[in-house]
Amino acid sequence: MISKFIGSSRYAVKYTDNCIYIAPHELLKPYISHYRISFPNNSVIPEVLTIIPDASGCLVFTVVGNTLESLLWGATTETVIVKNDVNHCPMRLFIEFLPQGLFYFTGITQSDLTDIKLPLWQVNRHLYSQVERAFEVTSNLDDFIEVLNKILLPYIQEKERLPVLLAAIEQLKRSSGTITVNELSNITYYSERHLNRIFKEYVGTSVKTFSRIIRINTSIEKMKEQKSILTVLAQDIGFFDQSHFIRDFKSVCGVTPKDYALNMSDFYNEGLKF
Repeated sequence: MISKFIGSSRYAVKYTDNCIYIAPHELLKPYISHYRISFPNNSVIPEVLTIIPDASGCLVFTVVGNTLESLLWGATTETVIVKNDVNHCPMRLFIEFLPQGLFYFTGITQSDLTDIKLPLWQVNRHLYSQVERAFEVTSNLDDFIEVLNKILLPYIQEKERLPVLLAAIEQLKRSSGTITVNELSNITYYSERHLNRIFKEYVGTSVKTFSRIIRINTSIEKMKEQKSILTVLAQDIGFFDQSHFIRDFKSVCGVTPKDYALNMSDFYNEGLKF
């Protein structure tokens, strides 16, 4: 079951030593950031990783012998420390959702799943069975991705998206999380209370928490790319001063920006979502 999924793919958007990042079907892109397949490669990696919260859900499928184990991660608002066993685990498939994407594949109020991990079959047994079957019947990676797309597409056709939610998320992303809830309320013509209710149902967090997570993930991407000094970085992403930036960064990542920069390889964030 393993070797047939290892190799190049015409749908790949990025390769690393241990992972292939694959684009979903065009119609799924508003909901799914990417598929990621991890595999052993005997590369030198940290023993543990701290996962940076991204307010998004994820489905993880792990090949164990000839069986497939599954795990649903709800939207994360807190760091999670995981054993980095990629070189000891045969293969994993990650379906990385965009913020609010997981709602359409579960139909569950997302605040009930926030920072929770549980087997997918407890939430959607049919979806788990479909993916398991796809692993069994496909002969190569591209065939599997095409079948996976076909499995997921009907879910988005059954539910309408909320224009106000899409507009709010777009405004927050465009501003790198600097726009206030009050400003967002004025733009969307929805009360702050109503916006928060929608966000908790579809995203799993309040607007303020979601904004903070966007802001800090944006700062992390800038730290990776520009190696910016902290005072300049804080100003670039709209913080009043460096102390506010440090406080918010630590509340999301569990460490200060300086400590993060010194130990960057020990952390993982899904930059493709922001």
